Amino acid sequence: MESSWGALRLDGARSGNLLLRLATETDLPVILRMVLDQTTLLAVRETAEYAEHSLRQLWREEPATSGLRHFVVERACTHEVIAYLRLEYPFNDPACLWLTFFCVAPRHRSKGYGRRIVQLLTTEAAGCGCVRKFGMHTMVSNSVAVRLYHSSGFVCVKREPWQSSNGVTSDRLTFCLTLGETRGGACEEATEGVAGDA
Repeated sequence: MESSWGALRLDGARSGNLLLRLATETDLPVILRMVLDQTTLLAVRETAEYAEHSLRQLWREEPATSGLRHFVVERACTHEVIAYLRLEYPFNDPACLWLTFFCVAPRHRSKGYGRRIVQLLTTEAAGCGCVRKFGMHTMVSNSVAVRLYHSSGFVCVKREPWQSSNGVTSDRLTFCLTLGETRGGACEEATEGVAGDA
């Protein structure tokens, strides 16, 4: 799985004053505050207990075998972390990149950072030449994410009922953006088996 990340070098990618970098252990308290914020929990339809447990479990996974990477976005001038995201290659397919979680810190929302970050990820993924599809899930009730992905060129390819850990049922949308000529169907297969909300 490490080889899949070789061509896509996101650590250190920049967009203006924004810097994308791999998250470290020292970032975990800030990430937890973002993930456990009430508006974030409402958007992903999860309980605080489940969200924290899930994050801590994913944090411990071995990156070389799981294909999952944790990133933060910081303002380069102040090093203030303003967003957290998880990216993964589902089914060990380097042609399909999956955004499994994405949130902007509450005090930095509605300032265009989400759009800039999605654009940065899309540009970097397209530029590496190996990623052909970029996808994510979000809940239909997360209107901010739905508008962001639609306006960023992503297409909703699937809508399905989804039950969260706290028993709330809502429709989950799968968005996908084709970055180049598709080599196979793994991104479509990923819509069947990769959980997460962006």
